[in-house]
Amino acid sequence: MPLPSTFEIESPYWLRNIRWAAIAGIAVLVAFARILGTQFPSSPIFVVLGLLGLWNLLLPWIEHRFQASAKELLFLQLVTDLLAVTLVLWHSGGLLNPFAGFFIVTMLVSGLLLNSLLTVFIAGLATLCV
Repeated sequence: MPLPSTFEIESPYWLRNIRWAAIAGIAVLVAFARILGTQFPSSPIFVVLGLLGLWNLLLPWIEHRFQASAKELLFLQLVTDLLAVTLVLWHSGGLLNPFAGFFIVTMLVSGLLLNSLLTVFIAGLATLCV
């Protein structure tokens, strides 16, 4: 796949592509953990991943339909990601799970790309989710 000639960090498209990789990676790791005999309810995790994939498919339509700005769409994506990570962690061992690092990634992205008020909101939501 060729690299794009330009890359706009504030564009929400790159986050959507990263989300596809995260969905696939988490699905593979959960399936592998089940094969190894780890006992946790994997069905709810796959439901969350399926809903997250559906969300990812609907994002272009949402952007077009509601004429959302890049910042608004990025904020909405980060909130959704945070809630999805919370649900995955809830069903797979809580903060002892290695996926807990995704909380930090979400806050880092918001700190880099959103204004301070929205970043504080994301941090507060992450705190409530824990």
